[in-house]
Amino acid sequence: MIIEAVMKKVSVIISNKNTAKLLQAGLRNLEEIKKHDYEDLEVIVVDRGSTDNSVEMIKSQYPSVKLVESEDKGLSVSSNAGAKVATGEYFLFLGPDAYPRNRTIGGMVNYMEAHPDIGLATPKLYLEKGALDPDAHRAFPTPWNSFTRLTGLYLLFPKSKLFNSYFMSFENLDVPHEIDACVFGFMLVRRSVFEEVGGFDPDYYVHGEDLDLCYKIKESGHKVMYLPQWESGHLKTRVPGSKSGEAGTKEKASLSLKTEYAQSSTSAMRTFMNKHYRNKYAAPLLWFMNLGTYLLEFQRVSTVTIKHLLS
Repeated sequence: MIIEAVMKKVSVIISNKNTAKLLQAGLRNLEEIKKHDYEDLEVIVVDRGSTDNSVEMIKSQYPSVKLVESEDKGLSVSSNAGAKVATGEYFLFLGPDAYPRNRTIGGMVNYMEAHPDIGLATPKLYLEKGALDPDAHRAFPTPWNSFTRLTGLYLLFPKSKLFNSYFMSFENLDVPHEIDACVFGFMLVRRSVFEEVGGFDPDYYVHGEDLDLCYKIKESGHKVMYLPQWESGHLKTRVPGSKSGEAGTKEKASLSLKTEYAQSSTSAMRTFMNKHYRNKYAAPLLWFMNLGTYLLEFQRVSTVTIKHLLS
């Protein structure tokens, strides 16, 4: 069912799969923003075949939300479906575990209105315990930063432009500046730019879609900006096995599901590199980068397996 709504400046698009508790808190936060800060919003939730009470909760508690019910074909496909029914000049792709703070949405829209060369922007994202989300501020993978990340050199030299070029931690994180990519949790995209680059690539299921979109936007000549004067919370609970789990509860995810997600993240890296880098890097370098993703996959699968067995 889709509820008709008047045209708005910003369309908030949320892809949901069994995250009822997180989603409920997120929708409540957006309602407060509409009441006290920025009312020019429409909220769209694309539900990917949830088996919890997500759909019933939206229908009963948030009738003004545009609800699109679909089968689960992944984050990219569902986000594109949300964009198709959106009316806004800007699309805000928001995770159900992301909570923008007051003045963030309106402030960022005004900033982008004043800077038409910006195609996508993200704010300073805070994790649950107050640390900054490093994935919201990163560079595209290269042979060198892939090596420093895989070997852990970036941890030994966190402020080094040479050794931590992937997370770009040498930048002043309190000053607006251009970046390569951010994380899906909060992506404010100009509608015209999103349509120009063809939206999200459906080849990505739940990882890599953010990196790919940022790459296409920069390749089209638009900027991707980090705007730390505005903030949002980001619990990062999309991956099963995290503190709150897929459904926003403390239920223990199965080992097979944890392993699947660990493998999905590195598989997405290979999809990205083979799609965009085949004609950019020599075959030996591309082979090296792909090898690095398999080593990282082994590390991640081993980690989740050990943690699961010990929990």
